[in-house]
Amino acid sequence: MTDWHNQYNKDYCDSLSVEKLKCWESEKYVKPECGTKIYDYLDQPGLFFTFKTSASCC
Repeated sequence: MTDWHNQYNKDYCDSLSVEKLKCWESEKYVKPECGTKIYDYLDQPGLFFTFKTSASCC
């Protein structure tokens, strides 16, 4: 799970995880009251500092 999903889960009392996502359209997997606001989390300063890369992407 990413910090992005952790923050969403905390704000919306949900249990979203990367494993539950089947496509790039994350708004399909969040609560209706969140919708496309899920992408607002990506604007948070420092969010990408904690992302880890995968060996398969290098």
